[in-house]
Amino acid sequence: MLDKPNGKIVIKGKFDAYTSTNKYNKTSVGDIYYTLTVILKENRYKYIILAMFLSKTLKTIRL
Repeated sequence: MLDKPNGKIVIKGKFDAYTSTNKYNKTSVGDIYYTLTVILKENRYKYIILAMFLSKTLKTIRL
């Protein structure tokens, strides 16, 4: 999402989280969802990263 008047860019995404016991075996343990916000103002920028880890066996953990 791009908000030109306010100079704000928001990017949302997802990573798969895996654990591995050896080099040939990996198991999915959940997903990591993130939001990256970039605020542009007068030739300067500020960024904010929010992440949430969703485990398949545990409750939601906020980072």
